[in-house]
This record gives sequence, C-alpha cells and structure tokens, in this order.
Amino acid sequence: MLISIGSVYYNASLKPLNESSYEVIVQTRSLLGVLMSLHEAKDAAIFDVLAIGFACTLFILYITGVIITLINGAKKKRFSQYITIIAGIFAFGIAVLLKILWGI
Repeated sequence: MLISIGSVYYNASLKPLNESSYEVIVQTRSLLGVLMSLHEAKDAAIFDVLAIGFACTLFILYITGVIITLINGAKKKRFSQYITIIAGIFAFGIAVLLKILWGI
C-alpha cells in the first residue's frame, strides 16, 4: 500500500518494502509532468477546475459567435442560421444529459 501526500507539483510517498523498512519517494514534477498527471486525471480537483474553466470559455465563445452571426449574417440565410443554432443547443443538451446521467 502506497501512502502519498503532496500536491500536483510536489509529492512525497511512503512505500513499504517489508515489515520494518519503507522506501520514501519524493517527486518534483516539471511542467510536462504536471500536464501528464492532469491528462491521467490523477489530481482530480485541479482537473475539474480546468475542465469547468474550459467549458465556460467554449460556451462564451459559442454565444458570442451566435450573436455576431445573427447581427452581421446574411438576411436571406436567416432560416438556416436558426436551424444551426437550434441544432447546437440540442447537441449541447444531449452532451449535458450524457454527462449527468451516465458520466460520459
């Protein structure tokens, strides 16, 4: 059983070798190591914060793109713009339902 304490950047672990001896492992990760641990979702709290920030950014970019399209878009293609917006909202809703119900 590995006992570990620390953060994403710095980590100290205690690994039992036998009844009376242990191995102490101290890690200081580089930027690449931190990104790899985020990729593997080992440090879930920081990964969740970054994921929420990324999702909010994507949502804001989507909404501003819709606003710009509706203001500056061609008037004769308005129906296809509305269909595209509705399809995007529908796809977003399905993604949210999949995440909530099945954790995908």
